This record gives sequence, structure tokens and C-alpha cells, in this order.
Amino acid sequence: RPLRPGRREGVVQDPDSEYSAISMPEIIQYIREREYSEQERKIVREVSTGGFFSRLMCGMFGPPRLATRDLELERDFLLQSCQIPMSHGEVVHDRIALSLYRKLSGDARSCPVCGSHWMTIGFQGTDPATDLRTGLGLFALVQLYYLSSHYQDLALDILRVSRVEATEFPMACVGINITGMALEVLRERKLNAEINRIGSVFQAVNEFY
Repeated sequence: RPLRPGRREGVVQDPDSEYSAISMPEIIQYIREREYSEQERKIVREVSTGGFFSRLMCGMFGPPRLATRDLELERDFLLQSCQIPMSHGEVVHDRIALSLYRKLSGDARSCPVCGSHWMTIGFQGTDPATDLRTGLGLFALVQLYYLSSHYQDLALDILRVSRVEATEFPMACVGINITGMALEVLRERKLNAEINRIGSVFQAVNEFY
């Protein structure tokens, strides 16, 4: 009997098992319903630059505030998910990672949660969890999956370019860094107009990514 993928040697054999492909609505529901620790709830919602006058002018004439309390709560859930390191003890975490690998590899079968195959899609080592610690954490993985599931052709083109000797780069690691840029823009309220327009923080940040 194969081991569960939560163990390092594990391989999922049954695509209909609890480790089957995951959808973005499932991921967002998990992020919303998860119980966060006190530490994970310590988030930076906004950043401002300059002195008092600059901050005052930004508050008066700068980007808008989020229009509703629901959007503020959604933003907080998103930022809290950045505080969650990827953990193989969490079924949802492994489902996101395995779904990402399937999208980029074109292999519908599951794979071990640790192994050199993760390096083929641009992680630094054999365990993607080592690249997905607090600060960007789970949300960085979510954004990689969003790219691969909503813009699969683009993601595959990026992966191909990342493997060309003249332009070689670790795709997953670069994607994680871009998540950091997206969060910076979110905290500077530069996405708020679009968030208010479409009524979703997750969608706006993912589309910006």
C-alpha cells in the first residue's frame, strides 16, 4: 500500500483520493476558515513612505481605501495566509503543490512530496516547503498555482524559457519573489481601486501577479 503524501516518501496513486486536484474556490475557503494563531494574525496591512506631510497628502489624495468591511477582512485573510509556512502535515498544502506540479509537468499522476522533480519547475531544492516559509508562505504557492491553472499556456512558456541556457532561471523561486512585489503593491493601496471595482482582493492580487 502506498504511503500518504504527507510523508516524505509518499506517492499518491489514486487521483480521486483526498489529494486530488484542488480549485481556487477551495483554496480561498481554506484560507478564510482556517484558525490562525496569534502570531499569524500579526500582519502589516498598509505601508507608507515619507514624512508626516507626505502621508497626509497620500491619505487625502492618494489611492482609495477599500470600500467595504468585507474587502478589508478578505485582505486580512490573504495577508494572514502569507504567515503560514507550507507544511506537509496539511492536506490542502500538499494538494496545492501537487496540483501545481501536474499543471506544469503535464503528468496527471501524483508524485512524491519531496524529490528532485520539484527542481525541474524552479524550486531551490527537493522540498518546496523550504522555499515557502513565513513572510510569503502559503500565498506564494497559491499564486504559482493560480498562474498555472488560469494561464497554463503562459506558465508553460515561462517554464520553457526558464530552462533555456541563455535565459535560465528558477521559475518557482522567481514567482515567489513576484508574490513579494504584489504584496508590496497591495500594502501601498495601489490595487484598491481595482479591488473595489471587481469586489475581490484575491482576484485583483492574483491578476496583478
